[in-house]
Amino acid sequence: MSRIAGILEGIEDIYSRMQRANSQGFDTDRVLYHHTDADNIEEFVPSVKGKLGAGIYTSPNPQYGERYVDNATGTANVLPLYARGPIAKVADIDAASSLSSDMLISKGRPFSTQEWKATTNNILKEQGFTGKEVAEEVSIFDPENIRSVNAAFNPNKSDSKNILAGAGGLGLLGASMLGSDNAEAGPLTSGARRLIDARFSSPVGGGNERKGVLNAVETMQTGITPRNMDTGGEVNLYDFEGSPYILTQSDRSAAGGLLNSIHNADIDAVDLRGGRDFMFDPSSQGQVWASDPNVVKSLQKRAAQLRSDYGSDPLLLPYTMAPTGIDFATMPLDTMINFARQGMSKSNIKKLDKQIKGVIPQWTSVSDPSANAIFREVKGPSRKKVADLIDKNFRDVKGGLSISEARAATTDASQYLEKEGALKNVGRIDTSAGLIADSGHPTYIGGLPGEGVGTLKDALNARVLMEQNGRVLANDMSDIRALSMNHGLSQGIIDDSLLRRIYDNKDKVAAGSVAVAGPSLANASTDNAGKGLLGSIGNAGLEAMSGVNRAVVDGLNFLTADQINALLNISGSEKRIPDLYDLEGVEEATQGNYMEPGLLRDIIRQGSEFLSPI
Repeated sequence: MSRIAGILEGIEDIYSRMQRANSQGFDTDRVLYHHTDADNIEEFVPSVKGKLGAGIYTSPNPQYGERYVDNATGTANVLPLYARGPIAKVADIDAASSLSSDMLISKGRPFSTQEWKATTNNILKEQGFTGKEVAEEVSIFDPENIRSVNAAFNPNKSDSKNILAGAGGLGLLGASMLGSDNAEAGPLTSGARRLIDARFSSPVGGGNERKGVLNAVETMQTGITPRNMDTGGEVNLYDFEGSPYILTQSDRSAAGGLLNSIHNADIDAVDLRGGRDFMFDPSSQGQVWASDPNVVKSLQKRAAQLRSDYGSDPLLLPYTMAPTGIDFATMPLDTMINFARQGMSKSNIKKLDKQIKGVIPQWTSVSDPSANAIFREVKGPSRKKVADLIDKNFRDVKGGLSISEARAATTDASQYLEKEGALKNVGRIDTSAGLIADSGHPTYIGGLPGEGVGTLKDALNARVLMEQNGRVLANDMSDIRALSMNHGLSQGIIDDSLLRRIYDNKDKVAAGSVAVAGPSLANASTDNAGKGLLGSIGNAGLEAMSGVNRAVVDGLNFLTADQINALLNISGSEKRIPDLYDLEGVEEATQGNYMEPGLLRDIIRQGSEFLSPI
């Protein structure tokens, strides 16, 4: 128990830092991101000018600042930060700008735009604001009001301009998880290190996160040729008051480009069509969605009924699935096959072909570029079986790629850290047009007519729409599973009642991305406020014990079954011996999930695995 106590002591330290940050006025429920080409920043120097005037420019969107750095150099950094004090919004800024203009005009002399912005900022400072926010940009006026999420938040240095202000420890997370490793994200990403949900490391179909796999995913180099996508601009749900809507599940696959290299090795291009961004891909013109023809037929029938009921074509709102939801699609499997084609030895290709034919008898050969077309013709479970056998039997040989790497390479990187149930894209179904027999999507043949309209300024959580439709929320994955099975929960009308539920309780329903540090911990700790985490072991202790068990089992498997199966594979045998996870009770003892997903659970899971005696 002393080891688990040690984990919890480390968590208690992070929890204490968050409490100190809150007491000093820093908003730990919101991470802001600053992109830079500079190394080892200790103190920000506000820019002299900019669209918001002088200040330190950040964004709540972790990808937004990529336009200001050169990722090709390999030196680009993204810094996760907390800001202190009230931030001026558009209405506040407009009022200050008007007052600033009047003041400068009264002086009877010409004045520059920068002088006008500077005067506006001074007025906002006098009104007590520490920064200003317009669209996805947040400018903080003074360095003393911004800190690294890793800061110690030493009360004696609350006015310091040093972003660490007493260098807080990185605790159990380590620097790489907190974004100091040239982190990169974006709808299509290449090079640099990824900030990514640990569940990407899971085997096909989900399950336990795997040790030793995630680092390859985070550091993987990819090359992508993009297509220009028109996402229609930012919108709010209240822009569509009176419109009916349908929610539909969406995997996290990327759209708008060709994936043409992995680990610096050229591969036959994989066409990235989405996902939720399918509606914005220029190759999808006239279509808002693609799926199985029967699913598309059902969506069109529901849309026609909603139009009849409410008098207008319904919106289509895709909600995010788990990271492993992409396993059903052909794109990760195409990536694994194409990577094997360019780098795997002839003997291993022969072995792989034999195993694939055991699942798909009509398979020709990995060496045949036209063979990939077969994946579109077979059912999803067969595709997943092929991906699973490559992942298990070939990922450690030259030319082999794990399902985890293939997922990340074909996933929209803006969804690497997104929560299940997130709503971001808005499309509209065209009920006057007929169904499209071939969507052109590499996996989903049926096309639903319509178009992409825009992206929500603030991502929302599908649960709030479910709750409006009568769902008593469990606030776990059962909510999201219910959406796919109950049409009554997944469609309705955007009316005043729904909009009040959303925008009067915005902080409670925003989905966004999982924070890199801080917010998830702060939120997860609310129930234990006042007594500290050590005073409430409960589920945290059970999660920690599962982590230790998992590390032991993984270690024993590596020393026994994994070694034997590797030798069998090298010898050409298709026989495999079972590992410890096949024993009754082992899965339950290692699964964990006693805690809600979030940073706190990740800390305990990863920290406890390091305590394994093996």
